Amino acid sequence: MPGEPTQATQVVKVGLFDTLRFDPTLVRVREGETVTFEIRNYGKTNHEFVLGDKTYQRQHEAAMVGMAGAGPPDEPNSVTVQPGFIKTIVWTFTSPGRVIFGCHEPGHFAGGMKGMVVVSPTR
Repeated sequence: MPGEPTQATQVVKVGLFDTLRFDPTLVRVREGETVTFEIRNYGKTNHEFVLGDKTYQRQHEAAMVGMAGAGPPDEPNSVTVQPGFIKTIVWTFTSPGRVIFGCHEPGHFAGGMKGMVVVSPTR
């Protein structure tokens, strides 16, 4: 769920690259933790950072068809980042499991531009 910036316990810097890769591709957090993702586009084309489960990623991919260049407006769990720019998402991970992050610019997700947040249970 969207998080409160003042509650963030860590900042994760995520690079977006035209090689269709994120850096890092794996992020580990604890259940209940609020994270600020600082997302920088190092490429020359637009990229996205979209947090969600498999179903959400499929739905977002379908919605992106025909939106090349424009992209949808930013949402609490997704941003489009233009070349050379930085955007942030603050997210609270409320349950253990895995959350996918991906880019759905045409061909990017299918080309491997995705990563994973592993949420460990709180004990």
